[in-house]
Amino acid sequence: MPRSFGTWLVIGGIVLVVIGLLANSGLMSWFGLLPGDIRIERDSVRFYFPFVSMIVVSVVLSLVVYLVGVLEVIRCAGTIDSGVRLFASRGDGAWSR
Repeated sequence: MPRSFGTWLVIGGIVLVVIGLLANSGLMSWFGLLPGDIRIERDSVRFYFPFVSMIVVSVVLSLVVYLVGVLEVIRCAGTIDSGVRLFASRGDGAWSR
């Protein structure tokens, strides 16, 4: 059963709160300080571009989304008999619904 839009909004809000708590607790102090992150500080100008940090975040989020998809397929595998087939072979080379 697909989740409703409201459920995804609540999950997204919870994720944002968790990220905010991690940032305030200092557990994300590495963000923006990895080798490859661009950091320019002058007398009146500060410029930060966390290039490598964003790549790390992207890879982690991609893995999470992939694993959620795999777990969803595994969870649904018990409800579908050997896959979804819209057409089936009759044995004589022809396909029928």
